[in-house]
Amino acid sequence: MMVVPAQLKAAVAAVRLMQELPPVEAALLVRGRPGSALDSSLIADAVGLPVQGRIPELRGVGGAMESGRLLDLGKRRNIRRFAASVIDWLGDDLPAGELA
Repeated sequence: MMVVPAQLKAAVAAVRLMQELPPVEAALLVRGRPGSALDSSLIADAVGLPVQGRIPELRGVGGAMESGRLLDLGKRRNIRRFAASVIDWLGDDLPAGELA
């Protein structure tokens, strides 16, 4: 999985990074709000990888990390839905016991 913000500079950087890495099966996770300047399909076309999902922008991540409450953000419905899609995509590649 490659996380790419929905920005032009980030898409260009992702293309450069992909040129440096050995070929592997990969997909994009686009970070940003719906309606961002670049949509997921434009980033996917530029990078040459399929989009697996969109990571929602989360307010308060920095503060939650500092206070040790980062896992509390997982209670939000959009975060649970996103996490489930990533786990589904990785499913068979995860060692036994890590899906629970």
